[in-house]
Amino acid sequence: MDRERLIITFIISVLYCFSIWPLQTTIIALIIIAGYFAFTKATNFNVQVRGEERRRKEALNSAKVYLGHYSDIWRNLRLSNPNCYLNLGVDGLTITGFEKRPIGPRPRTFTVLRSQVHPTVEVWNMFCKSFRYNTTYDGLVEACRRYHLIIEEKIPEDSPNTASEKKEEKVIPPEKLVDINNCSEEDLINLPGISTIMAKKTIKRREEIGGFKTVDEFFTFLKIKSHMQENISPLITLSELRGYKKVDKTQERSIDL
Repeated sequence: MDRERLIITFIISVLYCFSIWPLQTTIIALIIIAGYFAFTKATNFNVQVRGEERRRKEALNSAKVYLGHYSDIWRNLRLSNPNCYLNLGVDGLTITGFEKRPIGPRPRTFTVLRSQVHPTVEVWNMFCKSFRYNTTYDGLVEACRRYHLIIEEKIPEDSPNTASEKKEEKVIPPEKLVDINNCSEEDLINLPGISTIMAKKTIKRREEIGGFKTVDEFFTFLKIKSHMQENISPLITLSELRGYKKVDKTQERSIDL
């Protein structure tokens, strides 16, 4: 209440002064307003900077065991353990992860391209706080997904991971692919991510429309997400629906009641 009275008193005083000295009052009012905004902005900036420094210091203190031996804590730009290490670029914008003990002949690496949620410095703070749990290279990559980071990973072609992936790639003969327009309900259920209800809906829909015209139409109808589409696509094929007879509605009997 006192604040409201003070504001009302100030406005009345300004109006009174304006009626007597219009030019001088206008200049003084503009100076006061500009000073107020400048002071508010400077105060908010200082609070923000102090908050960032506090969070950074807390994060680095929590990761002291894994940091380089620098007397100045702000120069610690690497987190390291026996399995992997993580670097923050001198520019404060680049985060890079390295594998120390590679499974194959050469180590894997990744670079954080951008964050969908947090600034780079805040992401580094999160890594500092969680580095004791992310003891491996795979743990760092998993943390990147958890923090909603877009990363570019470099995996050597001759590493066991890529070799095993190549071995696991099997070419399915065309006769063993599931024809989504002519297969049974059981065949659809055996596809990854397809439930019994989805299979029943698929069979009913293809009978109504005379079969799916494209695989994308099938995916769109079932609202299958992109990562599941990649798993299903190599297992299915598409041909014309056999035995479909389109009903001409103009030839249907009409009954007058």
